[in-house]
Amino acid sequence: MTRFGILFLICFSVLIVSCESLRRGAVRLLSLEKYSPGPVPSEASGVSAIEVPDDKTQALKLERVAGGFDGITDVQFLPGENFRAVVLQKNGDAFIINLKDGVRRKLFSVSVATTSELGLLGFAFHPRFSESKKFYVHYNPKSDLSRVSEWEWVESSDRLAIECREKRVIFEVEQPYQNHNGGSVVFGPDQKLYVGLGDGGWRGDPENRAQDMGSFLGKMLRIDVEQSVDGKYKPEIFASGLRNPWKYSFDSRGRLVAGDVGQDKWEEVTFVEQGANLGWRLFEGSHCYDPPEECGKRAPDLVGPVAEYDHSLGVSVTGGFEYMGAAISALRGRYLFGDFATGRIWSIVLPEKTPVRPMSGKDFRFHGRWPILISTFARDVAGEIYVADYSGGNIYRISSGN
Repeated sequence: MTRFGILFLICFSVLIVSCESLRRGAVRLLSLEKYSPGPVPSEASGVSAIEVPDDKTQALKLERVAGGFDGITDVQFLPGENFRAVVLQKNGDAFIINLKDGVRRKLFSVSVATTSELGLLGFAFHPRFSESKKFYVHYNPKSDLSRVSEWEWVESSDRLAIECREKRVIFEVEQPYQNHNGGSVVFGPDQKLYVGLGDGGWRGDPENRAQDMGSFLGKMLRIDVEQSVDGKYKPEIFASGLRNPWKYSFDSRGRLVAGDVGQDKWEEVTFVEQGANLGWRLFEGSHCYDPPEECGKRAPDLVGPVAEYDHSLGVSVTGGFEYMGAAISALRGRYLFGDFATGRIWSIVLPEKTPVRPMSGKDFRFHGRWPILISTFARDVAGEIYVADYSGGNIYRISSGN
């Protein structure tokens, strides 16, 4: 099993990595223990960085806005709102919280398998939510199944009562292993639902599913939720060659940008374009994986990453968002992303198109490293960005470090 495979299992099952071990690049397996990257006081207003940029003008701060959650996998702000957000937990529970006054309540629960990377993974509001009152959820009802379903949201006029009902299954796919399930569900500018699925799991995509166009695994799928045949929805394979897309979003130009988790050596950020083959398992990032040499000759039209970093910087990328807010002028228009295991956050200027050579760590703007497990980013209607800590159960607003 790869170092990434071990690290990701750490926080989605029963493993632990110590901060000292991470600094040494070593990993320890300890049964039935929860990972703790360091003390995060429950009532703290923020969390201090353990590594800051040399150029202090690039440093960011994390201001705690909510806490007390258990295994956060997704955070989604209600359309048009800056304070109310839906928070998913891996165990199948979903909450709605008002970040202004701290009031929260259970929104819904689903029965999920939670071994390894399984659980309640993704949430998306319908693009016309104010009219349709529909939202979509990605979860694992069984250890060998991924499901995307459509739900109905019924809210009282005073907002004191919300009832959520699962209405129909949109899509299901069998999973051969208990990792690399992807997780996010995101609506695009075309008002279609994008579902990123990993290669099905285990080491090195042993059945080569990411390159198999007869499989939905290792693909970015696109679903028109308004069109169904006999109540069923047929996904379209939008792009192939993904290993495990962990969080993705559309930028201001309508391009889908994903963090695709690597195997042994390389993490990548990539544009996911229609019809593109993103390379896995022939490539890991822009480097040959299987075969270890001359892999480009097998498929010369593969699309490489926009950016990549090696495992000296981090071992499990978490995709983020383009910053569209007003609070941090130096960050506006930059794409912000991080590393799940090491707690580092960077930003880049997204290029016009995929470069011949991807940006590397030296090309990133480094914003700091914190003792948290970055499971997801979120963006409110004002364009401000938030980050969730899987192990500590906290949500932080990203603010200027000046």
